[in-house]
Amino acid sequence: MINATPVDVVVIATPVDLRKLVRIDKPAVRASYDLEEAEGSPRIADALRPVL
Repeated sequence: MINATPVDVVVIATPVDLRKLVRIDKPAVRASYDLEEAEGSPRIADALRPVL
């Protein structure tokens, strides 16, 4: 699906570098980020609990 999409660049913002798992025939850059949960907002752990 990634290779079939007409894009100039693929931004990879996953915990693992997708280029090591799948072949991407487009220019790709890896974005990093830090997550800070705001007080009073739903927590990621709470949102994922039903599916984990």
